[in-house]
Amino acid sequence: MPAYSRDWAEARTDEPLLEAARRHMVEIAPGEAMPGDVLAFRWRRHLPAKHLAILADAETIIHAYEGHVVAVSPLVPAWRSRIAAAFRFPD
Repeated sequence: MPAYSRDWAEARTDEPLLEAARRHMVEIAPGEAMPGDVLAFRWRRHLPAKHLAILADAETIIHAYEGHVVAVSPLVPAWRSRIAAAFRFPD
């Protein structure tokens, strides 16, 4: 992964975060995600995915973002609409 900056993925035409996740985890359909699985989000449809969260339960995610160390957030429709992919850690 490249060094992090706010726009690190926008300058690229590929999906570096999703590519890295695919190398280390098993991609699953987002609708099949269970607690402990990882969700990848994109802020807008035309932008690469650049945020990850752990699914805590069907309605809650655990993630970190600017200004917060770790947050527990409801998986509201605004978050759900941004899910780009889901991953499960290998057995």
